[in-house]
Amino acid sequence: MLLEIVKDTAISYYYHYVNFQHYVHDFSDFIEVFLDDKTNFSPYHSHIIDFWNLHHEENILFLTFEEYETQLFQKYILQTIEDICKVKMVDQNFRITRKGAVGLHNEEMSQDLIDKFNKWTDM
Repeated sequence: MLLEIVKDTAISYYYHYVNFQHYVHDFSDFIEVFLDDKTNFSPYHSHIIDFWNLHHEENILFLTFEEYETQLFQKYILQTIEDICKVKMVDQNFRITRKGAVGLHNEEMSQDLIDKFNKWTDM
């Protein structure tokens, strides 16, 4: 489980929906769906709590995005994928993330939307 700031999660998830599920609506429409807990793996908060409650299990890896972001850890993840899947990654520069930075919501969201997320998270 990779945990990042919920606002950054929503942005990442939007691009996942666009690129892999052929989502055709705009960002603001997607955010409303996300905040209404109508996306896959919703409701968001209980989904995270469910995994946190399992974090002590041997087969559950629970990380923050800040922990994942280190280059050393990314190499560890790629090696682990290779070992488990018994495949060799052709391109060792493979990126699992779109931009791979913490706090992108400050660049991609309006202050009103950030405030809306803050209120939703504080509920």
